[in-house]
Amino acid sequence: MDVVNEKTVKKILPYVKSIENGTIRGPISLHILLTDYCVNKCNMCDHWKTENRKHLSFSIIKRIWNEMNNCDGESICLTGGDPILHPDFKEILKLSRNFDLGVICTGNFKKNFDMKLLNGLKWLRFSIDSLYPDRYASIRGLDNLYTKIIPTVIEAKNHVKEVGINFTIQKLNVDEIINITKFAVENRIYRLMIYPMHGNDNLCIDRSDAINIIYQLRDVFFLNYHKLIPENNLEFLLESMESFVKNEDNIRKSTFDINKYPCMINKIHLSINANGEVYPCETIADDTDANNGRNMKVKYVDSKFIEFIEPEYINLYNIGNLNEESLIDIWKNNYKLSFESDKCKNCYSRYQPIIEAYYGNCGKKIFI
Repeated sequence: MDVVNEKTVKKILPYVKSIENGTIRGPISLHILLTDYCVNKCNMCDHWKTENRKHLSFSIIKRIWNEMNNCDGESICLTGGDPILHPDFKEILKLSRNFDLGVICTGNFKKNFDMKLLNGLKWLRFSIDSLYPDRYASIRGLDNLYTKIIPTVIEAKNHVKEVGINFTIQKLNVDEIINITKFAVENRIYRLMIYPMHGNDNLCIDRSDAINIIYQLRDVFFLNYHKLIPENNLEFLLESMESFVKNEDNIRKSTFDINKYPCMINKIHLSINANGEVYPCETIADDTDANNGRNMKVKYVDSKFIEFIEPEYINLYNIGNLNEESLIDIWKNNYKLSFESDKCKNCYSRYQPIIEAYYGNCGKKIFI
């Protein structure tokens, strides 16, 4: 178990108990897709193709801040699109808050952007999917890796302690595991998260790619690189790739059958898109296929369980809209629901030890 997952498990258990006891007053964290706009044209993302792109209104953002302050929320993650393209991004960074604020971005800050505004961030993560300029340009649509992005990452370390890199594995970069971990170590990057791509059959890794990744990760562990990056998911990635190769449906081995239980992330966390729509998690909120017109059918298994059946969609992932309701009301109306779908079953986040909170440390069910 890597350090990120271990910390997650230890932290989530008290919240699950608090929800059961009725002592928690709102979500502890939010993931906000601040804007649909992005200057990149990534081969794995359709945001840049989205019609009628929007920015989340500043008035709603201020209301979210107030509600999270009042309910003792702990953190908000800003992403997009690219959150730094929101017209009020500078003002958002200045808003008073009692919670931690983090940003996931491309690194394409404008020339006149004052990097000192980042000083108050808890963490800042950059999406970097290759360290080869030509390959980076092919994946992300801009040829500015070493003229813009890498220098920005290095500069950001002067303002934010927890600078991280998100790296999405696909066909074009499957051989770069050692390179990106070595880069993280040499530049003292605080966090490195490497996730296999999903949703694009032409770019997703196959069994031979997974074997390649396994060999690279074993070299990484031999060199002890993983011990030099404070937060990383490399051990979990290795287990996932080994399961993939063994045809175990990417399911992390556990002390219980994880498929019997729906994901519980919506009980403590919600995601909001640029339209103000609220979803159980960012994987669903950021599903540009679903948000661009595909619909999903819904099946009520019982009063507390909703199963989404693919591939026929009715967009019932949406559990509320901040243009019509308050954040806390939406959370109160939906945190007892349990969401499940084929998409959820294939989600890598679902198989992290956060699910082990169902059983706690003593092997007993805490909350379902």
